[in-house]
Amino acid sequence: TRDGGPQAQQARSYRSAAAEYSSATRPPSGPRELREPFKTVAQLSGTAARRVNTAVDGVASSPYYKNTVSAVVSAEKRAERIARPYLQPLDPYVATAKPFVLPAATVALAVAAPPICIVCAIIAFFTSPFWLTVGFFTAFIWVPVVCFLSAVGAVLGLVFALRVGSSKRAQESIRPVWNFIAGSSLGQAVFYCARA
Repeated sequence: TRDGGPQAQQARSYRSAAAEYSSATRPPSGPRELREPFKTVAQLSGTAARRVNTAVDGVASSPYYKNTVSAVVSAEKRAERIARPYLQPLDPYVATAKPFVLPAATVALAVAAPPICIVCAIIAFFTSPFWLTVGFFTAFIWVPVVCFLSAVGAVLGLVFALRVGSSKRAQESIRPVWNFIAGSSLGQAVFYCARA
C-alpha cells in the first residue's frame, strides 16, 4: 500500500508521539519555558524515545524478525490444531471454572505464601554455612553474571519504558495529568521559569 501498511503507520505514530513528548516544555496556560534540569530531562528523554523507536522499528521490519515471528505463529497454530480435538471436550468445564480461577489462585497464594517463606528461611538458616562458603569461593563466577544480567535487564526495561511511554495511547493518558500538574500554581513554580 501507499502508506506502508499498519506497521509503518504504527512507527509514524510512535515517532510523532515521541516528538510531542520531547517538545512538551510549555504548560497549557502560556508560553513559559521549563527550568533546568527538567528541560534537559525532557529533551534527552524525547531524543532517546525517538532513537529507541527508530531502532525497534528497524528490527521489527527486518526479514529475520518477520521470519521468526511467522515461524512462531505457524508453530502455535500447528500445536493448537493438533491439541484441539483433545481440549475441545474440556471447553464447557473451563468456561464454568474460569471466573473462579483468579480468586482461588489469590486465596491459595495468600494462604500458602507465609508457611512456604518460613520453611525456606529455616532451610536457608541451617544450610547457610554450606552455601555461604560455596558462594564466597564462586563469587568470581556469579557476581559478574548477576551484574551483567542486571545491566541487560535495566537496558531492556528502559527500552520498554521508552517504547510504551512514547506511544500515542500513553501520551493521551499522560498529557491530562501533566496539564493538571503544570497548570497548578505549585507546578508552575516548580517546573517553569519565572515570567520575564
